[in-house]
Amino acid sequence: MRSEDSRRRIVAAMLELVEAGVLAPSADQVAAKAGVGLRSVFRHFTDMDSLYLEIGEIIAPRLLAAGRLPFTGTTWQEQVAEFVHRRAVAFEALAQILRAVHLHSHRSVAVRAGRVQVSNALRTLLQSRVPDGALSATAFEALDMALSFEVWARLRDEQGLSVAAAKAVLSGLVDCILKTSNAA
Repeated sequence: MRSEDSRRRIVAAMLELVEAGVLAPSADQVAAKAGVGLRSVFRHFTDMDSLYLEIGEIIAPRLLAAGRLPFTGTTWQEQVAEFVHRRAVAFEALAQILRAVHLHSHRSVAVRAGRVQVSNALRTLLQSRVPDGALSATAFEALDMALSFEVWARLRDEQGLSVAAAKAVLSGLVDCILKTSNAA
C-alpha cells in the first residue's frame, strides 16, 4: 500500500512539475517534489521514459473524452466545427503536459509511439464525424492538421494569440477547408 502511494506521489509530482513549466524534469526533481528518494523513482519506473508513458496513459483519456461527448450540431459540418471548441479546451488544459510529451518524444521511441497513438485516436474521432466521400483526402488531411495540438501550440506560443483569438483562427481555418472542399 505504501509502495502504491509512493508511485502515485511520483506521478503527481511529475505532473505538477510539468504543469508548472518544467517540461523536462529530472528524476531528482521528481523525487524531491514527491518526497521520496531517487531510488524509489527508479524502483517504480525503470527510466524516465516509463514515467512519461504513465503520464501519457493519464492524459490520453482526457484528450479523447471531449470527442466522445454528445454533439449539439445536427449536421456533420456543425459537429466538426464543435471540435474546434472541444479541442481548444482540452489542448489548453493539457498544454504543458502535451508540450513535455512532445519534447520527450524526440528522445524516446516508446513515447513517440504513444504520441502517435493518441494522434491517431483523435483522427479516428474526427473521421467518425465526417461521412465517407464528404471531403477529399487532401481536405481531410488539412482538417486533421488544423485540429492538431501542434497547430494550437503554434497559435498560442509562436503567434501569441489569446485562447479566444486562437479559437477564431481555427474556426476560420476549418470553415475555409470545408467550403473549399465543398466547392471542388
